[in-house]
This record gives sequence, structure tokens and C-alpha cells, in this order.
Amino acid sequence: GLIGLVPAIVAARDQGLHRPRTDLMFRRRCRREECCKMHAAQEELSFTYFPENYRWSHGLLIGLNMAPWGGAEIGEINRIGLRLKNRVGDDNAWFREWAREARTVEDRGRERIADGRTLSGAQYLQRASAYYHVGERFLQPKSKEGLDAYMRGVDCLREAAKHIKRPRLE
Repeated sequence: GLIGLVPAIVAARDQGLHRPRTDLMFRRRCRREECCKMHAAQEELSFTYFPENYRWSHGLLIGLNMAPWGGAEIGEINRIGLRLKNRVGDDNAWFREWAREARTVEDRGRERIADGRTLSGAQYLQRASAYYHVGERFLQPKSKEGLDAYMRGVDCLREAAKHIKRPRLE
């Protein structure tokens, strides 16, 4: 759950990546130029995983934001992020790492379904679907590999929907 995020939030705060209060009643105006620049940078995202790449940070947040509803696992997303730390900006690496994690999660889900653990298997497939789709988002122009990953994600979600009663997926 979200308890696992606490160390990351504390670390982000300690690195100056926290989001300051923005409601006008509590916001103070800074007079020094560097202070204003710092506040402007802090207000861009609530959590910056890749400080040097806004687009990738936002893409990773798409995955993290699914976690409270079971659409992602924070640990799985973090593993992807850690593997990408030295390849920031390489959209092909982004695709490969998200697809790699998606395939691992998909395989685990299919194993569980085959063993009769359909609900947990469906949860794995639902997460795999999301990872495939987050992964292929930066491939431009769309490649056969990217389109295949997209369809694999659709297939995972369709299979998951067969085993999940609530929320009803159509």
C-alpha cells in the first residue's frame, strides 16, 4: 500500500522535491530570484522520479497513480524506474523496461489462473495491461513492436475481466 511510499516521500522532501502549499492564504512571496525559481520548479509535479525529464516523470506517475485502485504495484513501478535511471530520455529503453515488467507480471497472472487462483491471476493481468500501455506511449512513430504490446495489454485486460466481478469491466 501507500505505507511503502513514505520513505520515498521523505527522501523527496529532503531533496527539496516536495510540493509546497499553494493556497494563497499560506503562500509567501519570495523576493530573491533563486528562491522563486526553486518554488516554480517544485510546483511542476507532486513527485519527480526523473528530475531531469518531466515527460518521463509524468509517465511514471501515470503508473503510480493506478496503485491505490490495484492497477499497479508501487514496487513493480519502482523496479522499472530503477532500471531506467541510467537511460533517461531513451524512449526505446522506456518501452523495453515497461514491456519487460509487463511480461513478467502477465506470466505470473496466467500461472495463477492456470492453478485455479483466478482472482489473483486477474489482478496480475490487469496490472500487466497497464504496464504495456504506459510503456508504449512514447514510441513515435508507432512500431509493430509497440502496437503488439498495446494489443497484448488489451488481451490481458480482456482476460482479467472474465475473472473480476467488481468493478465490472466491459
